[in-house]
Amino acid sequence: GRFHLGVLYIHPDYHRHGIGSQAIQFIEATYPAKRWTLNTPSYAVRNHRFYEKHGYVKVGEHPYTSFSLYDYEKRL
Repeated sequence: GRFHLGVLYIHPDYHRHGIGSQAIQFIEATYPAKRWTLNTPSYAVRNHRFYEKHGYVKVGEHPYTSFSLYDYEKRL
């Protein structure tokens, strides 16, 4: 019941075209899970907004020397 999204990368030339949204919807539909998790750097504010728009909630933070890593989770 749990999957972890390791990397979702869309080339900057293709940002804001709905490709990331289509990709995440495809991944979640193809691999149904009760809980999805992922990590993203604290400085990646656009990532935070993107994942939150898709139902992910920040559930933790891991501080490192120069940045923090945020944990996100989506329960279905």
